[in-house]
Amino acid sequence: MLPSELLVAKIYGNKIFPRFARLSRDNIELASEVIEVFKSNIGRKRDEIIDILSEFEQGINYRFIRGLRVLLERRSTFEVKSKLNPAEVRKLIFEEASKVGGVVTDKEIRGKIIESVASRFSASVEEIEEALWADQEGEQILSAFSDIDPEELLKRYNLSLAQTLLFSATSMNVYVEGSFKDVLRESKYRGLMYFAEKTGGGVSLTIDGPASLLKLTEKYGTSMAKILPSIVSLDKWSLRANIVRRDMDGKPRIYEFLLTYRDKHLLSVKEREREVFDSSVEEDFYTAFQSLGTGWRIGRESDTLIAGSSVFMPDFILEKGNAKVYVEIVGFWTENYVKKKLEKLGKLQEKVILLVNEELACSTFQRYPDVIYYRRRIPLKSLLEILGRRESETDMKALRTSELKNYKPRGKVVYLNEVATEYGLSLDAVKENIKVEGYLLLGDMLISESFLKELETKMKCFEGATRSDVEEELKRHGIRDIDTVLEFLGFKTIWRGVDPRKAKIVKTN
Repeated sequence: MLPSELLVAKIYGNKIFPRFARLSRDNIELASEVIEVFKSNIGRKRDEIIDILSEFEQGINYRFIRGLRVLLERRSTFEVKSKLNPAEVRKLIFEEASKVGGVVTDKEIRGKIIESVASRFSASVEEIEEALWADQEGEQILSAFSDIDPEELLKRYNLSLAQTLLFSATSMNVYVEGSFKDVLRESKYRGLMYFAEKTGGGVSLTIDGPASLLKLTEKYGTSMAKILPSIVSLDKWSLRANIVRRDMDGKPRIYEFLLTYRDKHLLSVKEREREVFDSSVEEDFYTAFQSLGTGWRIGRESDTLIAGSSVFMPDFILEKGNAKVYVEIVGFWTENYVKKKLEKLGKLQEKVILLVNEELACSTFQRYPDVIYYRRRIPLKSLLEILGRRESETDMKALRTSELKNYKPRGKVVYLNEVATEYGLSLDAVKENIKVEGYLLLGDMLISESFLKELETKMKCFEGATRSDVEEELKRHGIRDIDTVLEFLGFKTIWRGVDPRKAKIVKTN
């Protein structure tokens, strides 16, 4: 489908028709030129590509060119190209700007702010300017493009136009000769209300829309539109639909839309790849979330997460910048199933949001922090509120992690759990990111290299001493993880029972 504002249709009396692109030489050449813009501009910004394509709109129905562009953008991969994290750069610039009153219009002051931030990132002014808005949609770089035949592009455009028109259908009748099971299966899968009847040599499928225009929903219109490819792929068929459009006075009117297999040569009949979902609830959620345009990317069948000895694969993964959140839709359950699922979730470091059918829910879910209840449709507003918090937490975590680069130990021995508490980070995040010149990371400790050399000299006097004497000496220097330090220094404990006073410290080979 295309965005509704790109729909091009013509009305004759009470009938409506999409303005299909003819497969003429001129249109094929035009489609080829638009495709070439994408093929030849890999490495350029999205806004630059859009500017080039805007030249094609002169003297041509701009919605046609933009419709082609939308279809080609779906075949494109756009990436953020920046050595620095744009969100972090903006945060520091805004912080510096707030010190001088907020919005900065003076070029000299702005330049000083940019230079200050560049210094903090150990980057050039040019790199800061490049990173500042690099994650904005128009600044993203075209990194890959999946080529397509120009005639096939026009056919897909026509199919998308018809689907966009069906998005506003209140009812539809499909007549199919020959094999009709795919259409029935698709209608049932989409949750459509239909009645199938054998007529002559085929089957007539009547699909009912909402009871009245007041109950017209995007969900139902989308479901109607999505069955079109399964119809077009058949040999002999006809489709008649009632379409809601507003007249010149803004009042809704019903128009008739007719499409038959004789139009098939204008439409793409290539089998479309479709996400495989466990239920229509999952697919509806996927479609609705994609249409929001929040900047969060949604993926089906997310990463495999490890929860203790168990493996857990959520239904969806949501990503934005450095933020990553997983979503699990909970269907049928038993008390034991819920208990085990929550035990797994409790062992995960990753964030998982549960979407639970209110009619199937039980009180056990109330113990879980991020749970959203739904009836027929998932409340996306509640989900976006949680995602907003997760994004803020991720940005703050990234900022705190970057601050570890300037960490200065206040002693010869530093325990990382104390650093984690100070910076509000997990122990794993600290261990992964902290690096201090002149210090070694041993287990969960940072220890001064010069101090380790002192200990190595002292330990020569302790060879053959009891474990209790060595423990006392090491603890006097603030070392609690005795075995880790002993192993690093090349010593081990020979135990005789559990009493450290009887255990001996010996040099390893």
